[in-house]
Amino acid sequence: MNYEKAKDIIFEVYKEKPYAGETACHTDDIGYDISFIIPLYNSEAYIHRCVDSVLYQDSSEYTYEIILVDDGSTDSTALIAKEYVDNHPNNIKMIKQENAGISSARNKGLMLAKGRYIALIDHDDYIAHDYIRVIMDKVKETGADVVKCARIEEREKERKIIHYPEIDVKSIGESIDAFKGYIWEGVVARQIWEKVCFPEGYWYEDMITKALVYRMAERFVSIDAPLYVHTSNESNASHFVWNSHDYQSLDQLFLLKKLIDHGRQIGIDDTLALTKLIYKEWCGSLYYSRTRKLPYRVKLAACAVRAHYIKEMNIECKVLSKIEYLMVEFVKGNHYIMWTIAAAILHLTERIRNRFGWVSI
Repeated sequence: MNYEKAKDIIFEVYKEKPYAGETACHTDDIGYDISFIIPLYNSEAYIHRCVDSVLYQDSSEYTYEIILVDDGSTDSTALIAKEYVDNHPNNIKMIKQENAGISSARNKGLMLAKGRYIALIDHDDYIAHDYIRVIMDKVKETGADVVKCARIEEREKERKIIHYPEIDVKSIGESIDAFKGYIWEGVVARQIWEKVCFPEGYWYEDMITKALVYRMAERFVSIDAPLYVHTSNESNASHFVWNSHDYQSLDQLFLLKKLIDHGRQIGIDDTLALTKLIYKEWCGSLYYSRTRKLPYRVKLAACAVRAHYIKEMNIECKVLSKIEYLMVEFVKGNHYIMWTIAAAILHLTERIRNRFGWVSI
């Protein structure tokens, strides 16, 4: 299947969306060391644990604000959030908007943030009691634009720690490990958000936005301290996104391309680390797991579009393992069946491996 025919098939079922890439942080009024942005949607069951984890930190050296963005909740979330504002008027502010999704809520918070550094927390997650002290001490020590931490995965009565290697580099360049994890693990300097925003209306927005954010950092630090707790529950948006037949899973295909193009427009050089990200987002088991439930005809067309895009990219094979290189070649050559078999095996292997490491709490 050629590229033009593949695009026609894709756009029969998928509407491509714009990515503005406009500035997110709009205010020059910096009044805090760190701004915590917490989008809320029907969060009444989680909001206390989340917000309290910020309020009751063990450090008073650093100043902070909490920006609660109510994304059109239909339960008592807004009332609970208002109580927090009333009780902590100097540290907490609240924004209400019609339901527009987590990217819109984060962008709204970024527009009003007054912190030198920005931290993101999902409403059903929470942070360790020493988060601010440990992270901001590292900021003070290094002057890094990004300080990333490890995380704890928590589900029901089990948890496991997701470790990352210690990194301290001037730019991530060839530091492939910098792309592991999520953008909400740690803090990012506000000047980076002055050139980037979250893409609204897309799935997978936070995982791919880090392709811009991390590469803009003039100094990147990763510490192996599990300071962020990510919880898994049936109400998580990720449960729907990862187990959906929805054609919007094709966002995986188009959003990375848009963000790579935007990065080039604002002067971010392609790096070896970007090659690893392209593999992960387009050629590995991640793409397979997110699109495997789509109709065969659409998946075949999407493979042809991926092949076209990858041929346009500067893929540095020296940073890929043998199996990763083979997967890229399958996609580049539009060998859908071969790629699917290999990706399915990798997907199963990773699911088995992820079963280990959980402990009771």
